[in-house]
Amino acid sequence: MVKNKLIFLLALASLLFSFSHKASAIDYALPLAPPERHSPRQTMASFATNINMAYRLIKEANKENDAAEAVFFNTPGALAKAEEASIYFKKAIECLDLRDTPSVYRNKIGSERALQLKEIMDRVPIPASRDIPGTSDLITDEGHMETWRIPGTEIRLRRLDSGEEKGYYLFSSESLKEISDFYEAVQNMPYRDDPLSTPGFWDWYNDSPGHLLPPRWAFLLPKWSMVTVESNTIWQWMALFILIGITLLAISLAMGFFRNKSLKNESDFKKGVLKLCFTVTSIAIAAASRYLIKDVINLSGSVALLFSVGTLSAFIWIFGAWTLFGACSLVADIVIMSPKVDPNSVDASLLRTVSRLIGIFAALSLLTYGASQLGIPLASVITGLGVAGLAISLAAKPTIENIIGGISLFADKPVKVGDFCQFGDNSGTVVEIGIRSTRLRLVDRTILSVPNADFSQLHMMNLSRRDRLLFETTVGLRYETSMDQLRWTITKIKEMLLSHPKVHHGAPVRVRFSGFGAYSLDVVVRAFIQTRDWETFLAIKEDLLFRMAEIVDSSGSGFAFPSNTAYLAEDTPPDKDRGARAEKEVEEWRKSGKLPFPNPSPDLMKEIRNSLDYPPRGSFEADRD
Repeated sequence: MVKNKLIFLLALASLLFSFSHKASAIDYALPLAPPERHSPRQTMASFATNINMAYRLIKEANKENDAAEAVFFNTPGALAKAEEASIYFKKAIECLDLRDTPSVYRNKIGSERALQLKEIMDRVPIPASRDIPGTSDLITDEGHMETWRIPGTEIRLRRLDSGEEKGYYLFSSESLKEISDFYEAVQNMPYRDDPLSTPGFWDWYNDSPGHLLPPRWAFLLPKWSMVTVESNTIWQWMALFILIGITLLAISLAMGFFRNKSLKNESDFKKGVLKLCFTVTSIAIAAASRYLIKDVINLSGSVALLFSVGTLSAFIWIFGAWTLFGACSLVADIVIMSPKVDPNSVDASLLRTVSRLIGIFAALSLLTYGASQLGIPLASVITGLGVAGLAISLAAKPTIENIIGGISLFADKPVKVGDFCQFGDNSGTVVEIGIRSTRLRLVDRTILSVPNADFSQLHMMNLSRRDRLLFETTVGLRYETSMDQLRWTITKIKEMLLSHPKVHHGAPVRVRFSGFGAYSLDVVVRAFIQTRDWETFLAIKEDLLFRMAEIVDSSGSGFAFPSNTAYLAEDTPPDKDRGARAEKEVEEWRKSGKLPFPNPSPDLMKEIRNSLDYPPRGSFEADRD
């Protein structure tokens, strides 16, 4: 059976072109054999032989469907023949130079060009095989033969000088661009008297649904629907507009469904998943619609393909980029949900930012590749991106600075989400560190967004990073205070601080007479409080100030206050008795060698350490303890 098939194919090729290379004709008929295209003669033979094989198999498949009276489906035998016909048909298309045709339309336009070319070749005279240049005729005194023109036509075969098909002779892209015009010029000419011609193959393919084997229901359509308008029949135009309407309706319904689901969820992660589901669903709807237009409705013509297939393809690439960006952000959220990662840490913020940057880069790469598939030259896209990038860099300079500022924040890690910071005249808690800006909730509960470029340059204090809080104040005593009263006051304040359980004793506790102020004797008090909580610190600070006020009062002195106002009221003099007692106690220290200047003795510090009651006796905290 195989032998008979090979003999039939050999006779088929010989009858068509009267070629002398019989072995080559047999090779062309093998389904897996690549088409020979090393010379114009081989290319012409490959094209004609393969497209005729496809035509014969399609006719046999159609007859099998007729015999089975199948209406809405094709028989298994017919499908097998159609699949085999597609193999030969693709090999015929490989004889065409489609490098300038966008990848999205290449198979469809290649099929149309191949069938129109075959229609032309069935009508115009074709030279005999011996008159077509073969492999031995390609080298001339001027080098390789670059082009060969079919006599009496403007159809040329050109030798490719680059790419994967370098050295092959293919029907030139320039000729293919005008094939439709050539076909219109010869379509009223009669077919040549040749048993291997394929009469009506183009009209049958163009007017029926499906790629090569149409279902029988197509032949039951009314005659008026088969009228051709702009390269397509009326029923094809009607099916196109109905399908586009259904596509838009389906995407709108999907948008409404996932939007309602998103509004009912408070979790940002679930909202991200729903957005991703919407984009994936939209891509699936658009892909199904594109398949129906290309391979079921079988739309023809560049304008129709650009309007339908091109638009849907662009939609798929754009939503694909959107999906890729959302997926990158979602992966970051999944990682942050791990117990090992603190959602408020700098690492989590860095992970979110890096995932978004990766998502942007991946989305732009996908869009660039999609643009090249749609026929926009990649070089032009890259050049356009370069020019656009220059314009954007000039126009969006602040944005770029903010992104760099954000990167510096992640690198230096001066703050993290949840830190309480003081910067400039503001203070607040860090809520989010983004790509462009950092958001803080101020003490009045308002949200402040600070550009990263500015935030990274601020003199900022991260109050949350302190291991203890500084207590520092200046006590201003009246100038009527004697020096011994001043010494007694300093000593008692220092003893109070050293004996307080919430004062950190690892760092020096300083209570020093710092100078003579404009209206007071200034004593600087400085100590660290053992807490990181601000509210707790304020409570301890309040307690220390109360105790210091009691000490000043006990010294017989008083607080100085600035005033330039003349007043007639009598001034209350310092208490002489209290002053005398304080001076006497200092004198006793001096005589016994226990004067705590410049520093108290170690025995005294050990004796009085943590001896005060805190919280104060009678307070809520003291009673609870």
